[in-house]
Amino acid sequence: MALARLFIENDRASSELVTNKPKARAKDLLEELKGKLTIQASIDEMDEIISQISKK
Repeated sequence: MALARLFIENDRASSELVTNKPKARAKDLLEELKGKLTIQASIDEMDEIISQISKK
């Protein structure tokens, strides 16, 4: 989950998500990681992070 939060909390990582290619790659990576999660709270948090990335 720390890796997922990095996309939102880290200024440098977050600033890279304004262009389409890095944003799409980040969403793909997080979707792949989400598929490996088993705890619903973690899945919900991952969905929220993906949603925040999509809004940028």
